[in-house]
Amino acid sequence: MSKSTCADDVCVRFQFSVIAKACFSITLGLLLTVNLAFGQAEAGSISGTIKDATGAVITGATVKAKSVATGSERSTKTGTLGQFSIPSLTPGNYQVTISADKFQTNRTTTVVTVGGITTVDAQLIIGSSSVVVDVVGETGTQVNTETQELSQLINTQQVASLPSLTRNIYDFVALSGNVSNGDSTSNSSGSTITLSGQNINNQGVGYSINGQREVGTEILLDGVENAQIFTGSVGEQVPVDAVQEYSIVTSNFAAEYGRASGGVVNVTTKSGSNSFHGSAWEFNRLSAYTANTYDNVALDLPKGVYTRNMFGFNVGGPLIKNKLFFSETTEWTRVRSAAIETELIPTTAFLGYTAPNVQSYFGAFGATPYQSQTGTTYNQAALGVSLPGAPAATPILQQVSFAANADAGGDYPQNAYRILGRVDYNLSDKTQMFARFGQENQLLFPGQEFYGPYPQYDVGTAINNDSGLFSVTHTFNSYLLTSSKLSISRLTDPFSYNAAAATRPS
Repeated sequence: MSKSTCADDVCVRFQFSVIAKACFSITLGLLLTVNLAFGQAEAGSISGTIKDATGAVITGATVKAKSVATGSERSTKTGTLGQFSIPSLTPGNYQVTISADKFQTNRTTTVVTVGGITTVDAQLIIGSSSVVVDVVGETGTQVNTETQELSQLINTQQVASLPSLTRNIYDFVALSGNVSNGDSTSNSSGSTITLSGQNINNQGVGYSINGQREVGTEILLDGVENAQIFTGSVGEQVPVDAVQEYSIVTSNFAAEYGRASGGVVNVTTKSGSNSFHGSAWEFNRLSAYTANTYDNVALDLPKGVYTRNMFGFNVGGPLIKNKLFFSETTEWTRVRSAAIETELIPTTAFLGYTAPNVQSYFGAFGATPYQSQTGTTYNQAALGVSLPGAPAATPILQQVSFAANADAGGDYPQNAYRILGRVDYNLSDKTQMFARFGQENQLLFPGQEFYGPYPQYDVGTAINNDSGLFSVTHTFNSYLLTSSKLSISRLTDPFSYNAAAATRPS
C-alpha cells in the first residue's frame, strides 16, 4: 500500500513537471515569437512563407538576406509551417535568396524600411538548384498586413529632394495623414520664435497627430528617445543629409514604441556602404529679395536686413570592405540679422521730474540707446494718468525705433553647427554593431531671448546638445536574437546676459 502510494506520488510529480516544462516552453516560444515579429523600433525585418507549386509549405529551406550596400548577410531556416523571419535589419535594399533541396533557388530584391516588416512570400519550383529565379519585390506599404500598423514612410529620395526652408528634418511630418499644425507661441513682437527652424515654443515635432497633444508624439532617433523630457520637444536636431529615412506611425503602433499617445516619428541615420560617396552644399537667403513688413510700412520705417547661410558636407564609405563603414555629416548655420523694432520709453523731460535714484538708473546708460527720437510722444492726457509734480503737457513716453538683434525674416542672429558621425561594424554574419555620436551647438546673440531699446539688458541663449549611442545585435539561432543599446544624451539651454554688450547693429 505504501509502495503503491509512493508510486502514485512519483507519477503525479512527474506529470506536474512535464506540464510545467511544457508551459514554460510555450511561454518562452511566444516571447521569442514576439521578439522576432517586431524587433527593434528603428530596424526593419523580412518575413514570409515558402511554398511549392502545389501550395504545400516547405520546411527547412534556407533564407538569406544580404544588404546591397554593405554586403552583410543574415540567414535563417523556415519552420514547420514554412514561415521565416529575419529581424533587426538596417533599413535599405536587400537581396533575399531562398534555397531548398530539389527546388530552384529563388532570389528576390526588396526594400527594408525603418520599423517596417517587409513580406517576402515565395513559391519554389521543382528543378535544379543551379537555376536562379529573380524577382523584384516592392517597397513596404503604409498598411502593414502583419501588424495592421498604419504609417507614412519618408524615404531617402524624399529627404534629399523635398524642400525645407530651414532644413528641419521634421518639416516632412506634414506629409502624413491624420496630422495637423500644432499651436505655436509668439514672442512680444508677434513673430514665432524659431531656432534654426525649430519652433522652441512647440512641443513634440510641432505637429499634432490624431488630434492628440503635440507632446503625445514619441520622437525616436535610431531606436532611442530623442526628446527633451521637460519641454516635450525635440532633443537634438540632426542634419537633413545625415538621415536615411523615417516613418510617421499614426495608428496601431506596438508597445515597443513606448509612451506615445498620438503617434511616433521614427528616424534612422545613414550608415556607410561599400562605395565612397559624398556631397557638399550651401543655401543662401538674403533680405534683398524680401519685402518690408506691414508694420514697418505703416510706421514709415526701413525693412530689416539679414543674411542667412547654411552650408555643410556628407561623406561615407568603407574602412574595411564588407566589414567596417563610416558616415559623417556636418552642417553650419550663420545668420546676421537686424530687425527694426519700435518701443515706448520714458522721455528725458519726464525723467527730470523723477527721483534721483531713477535718474541715476537711466543715466547709467550714457549715450542715447536708440536711433530715432522723432517718434510720437504721449503726455498725461494721452495716457489717461495724473502724475503729481510734472506739468500736464510734459511728454512722458516716446515711441522710438531701433535696430535689434532680432529675426528680420531669416531667423535670429547666430553661429551654429550640427555634427553626426556613425561607424558600422559587421563582426560576423551573426553579430552586427554600430556607434553614433551627435553634437548640436548654437550660439544665439544677445536679443534672441529678450531685446529692448536698452541693449545692456539684451539676453541671448545657447544650445549645447550631445548624444551617443552604441548598438549591438547578435543572432544565436533561427529562434533567438538579442539587441542591446547603450544611449546617453546631454541637453543644455543656458541663457546669456552681458551688461557690457551695449553694441547694436547699425
